Amino acid sequence: MRAALPAEKQGIILLKGGDVESVYSTDGEQLFRQEAYFHYMFGVNEDGFWGALDVRNGRGYLFMPRLPESYGVWMGVIQGPQYYKAKYAVDQVCYVDDLASVLSAAAAPCIHVLAGKNTDR
Repeated sequence: MRAALPAEKQGIILLKGGDVESVYSTDGEQLFRQEAYFHYMFGVNEDGFWGALDVRNGRGYLFMPRLPESYGVWMGVIQGPQYYKAKYAVDQVCYVDDLASVLSAAAAPCIHVLAGKNTDR
């Protein structure tokens, strides 16, 4: 991919994974299915993640949601970045709220994102 892009286009590809959707105004949730492209690129099964690939060096990043401690009462152990780094074999895992600062520090010439309406819904 690097060879196909001019230097000024060799930036970071930023992808958003799927989110859990609630059933109307209840506390129930629809069955979660990860976005196919996101699962293909990163293998992530959990909701609320973002992923990034740096075209210049092939580094992979995951950005996970920062969950409150109370989440663990109902859902069990809250795993941290090191767990997901090992599980999905990426170079770096950070929290979603650190996404802007991590991408800024990468100093990429551009960020590529998917644009348009998701017609699957």
